[in-house]
Amino acid sequence: MSIESFYGDDISRFFFGTIVNNNDAFLSLGRVQIRITGIHSKDIENSDLPWASVVVPTTEPGFGGHGSNTMLENGAQVFGVFLDGTDSQVPLVLGSIPSIMRPSSKSLSVFSGETDQAVQASSQDNTQTIPIGDIEGSTNAEKCFNFFTGKGFTLEQASGIVGNFAAESTASINPTILNPNDKGKKAFGIAQWRATRYTDLINYSNDINQSKELLSTQLSFVMHEFEGKEKRALSKIRESSSVDDAAVTVDKYYERSDGSARGKRIELAREIFKRFT
Repeated sequence: MSIESFYGDDISRFFFGTIVNNNDAFLSLGRVQIRITGIHSKDIENSDLPWASVVVPTTEPGFGGHGSNTMLENGAQVFGVFLDGTDSQVPLVLGSIPSIMRPSSKSLSVFSGETDQAVQASSQDNTQTIPIGDIEGSTNAEKCFNFFTGKGFTLEQASGIVGNFAAESTASINPTILNPNDKGKKAFGIAQWRATRYTDLINYSNDINQSKELLSTQLSFVMHEFEGKEKRALSKIRESSSVDDAAVTVDKYYERSDGSARGKRIELAREIFKRFT
């Protein structure tokens, strides 16, 4: 960086961007990884994007790792300045722009294969939760992982969740898988919902006018459960700090299996963590 190229000189360069990773586990400085509009094309992998420091209120210590870090979530729209001017390698986030991430009709129709008419019908009631229409990832496992990190789960917690789904619905995370006789009842989908929870999935998919067999519907239903009947499971998962702990917690409080395959769930969660982080 040249001596002429720093913020405070006659060079001011602002930016807008989107947070793709808020888990600054290495330094715990509250930094975020951002994709900056007009600079970082979609061809650039998330892992190659720059880390940006974030301005915090003057009510926080701001030194020595003390105080609270920011609460910005993945997907948040932010703005800021480059501290190195035109070199544009040292971004500083000044604030966020509140937004509600809602897929377009085109995104929903491309992902689900539905007609525009069906999409419009599902969007008439703004109080309904509409599944994410365009989840990044080349496999269902990667899409699930990106979905949950985008919902604010840590990399470890997301791995624990997806590892359990891999144990329930095969490593490919098959949303159409059906076990016709799970303890005398049907079990369906990535979490192998059964009994009243399977009925809840069917009712939820009908309410939002989306097929229960769609991965997007089932991921959205997981969050629907977390925010409703499975609040306790969500609270426990949020408290988990390691991949193994998260895998066990998801199994114990969300899947509620007999525990006989817990070792497999941990192994699959570790593999998910290794693959995607």
